[in-house]
Amino acid sequence: MSAAEVGNFIHYVLEKAVDRAKATADFAAHSAKAQRELVEEIAAEYRLRLGDPTPRTDALLRRLTALARLVIAGLFAELADGDFSPAVLELDISTIGKRPSVQIGDITIPLSGKIDRVDFWQAPDGRSYLRVTDYKTGTKEFSMKDIQQGFSMQMLIYLMALCRGQYPELAARLDLPEGTVFHPAGISYLSSNVGTELTAGRRSAEDALRDASDRLAHSGLTLNDPEVMRAISRSQSERVLGNEKKRLSQVGFEEAFNELSATICRIVGEMKSGDATAEPHAGSGGSSPCNYCGFAPVCRKAEKSSF
Repeated sequence: MSAAEVGNFIHYVLEKAVDRAKATADFAAHSAKAQRELVEEIAAEYRLRLGDPTPRTDALLRRLTALARLVIAGLFAELADGDFSPAVLELDISTIGKRPSVQIGDITIPLSGKIDRVDFWQAPDGRSYLRVTDYKTGTKEFSMKDIQQGFSMQMLIYLMALCRGQYPELAARLDLPEGTVFHPAGISYLSSNVGTELTAGRRSAEDALRDASDRLAHSGLTLNDPEVMRAISRSQSERVLGNEKKRLSQVGFEEAFNELSATICRIVGEMKSGDATAEPHAGSGGSSPCNYCGFAPVCRKAEKSSF
């Protein structure tokens, strides 16, 4: 199984587990035993899709199933700790009504994509809030600097699309009036990359699972509103809400949306001008993407030192 296939497996289990569990509207009611049985049932379904996997793939699936149990344990505990509910899974934003877009002068840029999970909460004053979540099997750290440079715009685009406009089809799914305007509660990358922990001696599987669940990493932005933050996490978990640097006011979100729109405008302007210059951007580790590009040997821009 490739890295992409591993990601597909984790996404599949998370989507199916949340979908089946949310029917009860009470994630706290799912015991560790019920969670384990749910994950193993879904993993068995996925295995059937592979036909006749090799012994190596079977061994990997067992390891991935244990990882999925870990992620589900942390995710269910998080959902039980808040008032936001998983409203829509695998939401294709082109199906929620008039297609979301960004307007640049007289040019309309249509937006598309699929959101892993959209959480919804209605405040006592009637305001409707949305929080979008993306599942990652690797490490992902949200940064507005990335947005300014044109990277990692996906999640902020999704939230902007949902909160700038009216979408009767989406409102109908949530049993809301068709003219409902949604407000941003935040975006979150949920990573299943918990790393390795060294222990002094043997530990029970339950203790290891609980400690690993506590290391599940979130990264993103949260609306800096006490009522909304309590609805996301009653225990005010900084792991879920992020630190103060990752919290924005309502005005702050509007500014972030404007900055995102400006970035999209710049990129489209460059494309219209015919600018297709190859300018590799070093990743967070400082290494050039040329080192992993199959076209590097024939690219005039690529660094050749690694070949």
